[in-house]
Amino acid sequence: MDKGTPCTQEGGVKPSVAWWHDDKTGICLSFKYTGCGGNANRFTTIKNCEQHCKMPDRGACALGKKPAEDSNGEQLVCAGMREDKCPNGYQCKMMAFMGLCCPTKEEELFAREYEGVCKSGKPVKMDRGSGWMMTILGKSCDDQFCPEDAKCEQGKLFANCCK
Repeated sequence: MDKGTPCTQEGGVKPSVAWWHDDKTGICLSFKYTGCGGNANRFTTIKNCEQHCKMPDRGACALGKKPAEDSNGEQLVCAGMREDKCPNGYQCKMMAFMGLCCPTKEEELFAREYEGVCKSGKPVKMDRGSGWMMTILGKSCDDQFCPEDAKCEQGKLFANCCK
């Protein structure tokens, strides 16, 4: 992610919230784009970011962790045609066409952080369209993506805006 540089020339773009795809977490996160420069990993909406960067039928365990494997090195499938049971410390995570046994610790941390964790108040939500509300997330509070009436709080994986 490249925040760009402040525009000094006349007619430059004003700073605004933009979105970038984080390969480590596999999601699009918000940041304050300063107006000039930057790179191709910058989108004006979260929908544009997801359309360009996320494969609709691609599934993976949270944080790039490897799913459980059997003694032959094959990934354990926990739903679909094969129904192997997940070992201790793993849980079944449904993908587009099957489920994989993913590490429980990372799955629970990701799910909790993705919903937004606020010490004071509630996470700020935004309308993605059609009334579907989502938590506004960034990588770090240094990315200055929260609305003016919200306070940024840093979590273990993400930063989110709180009221």
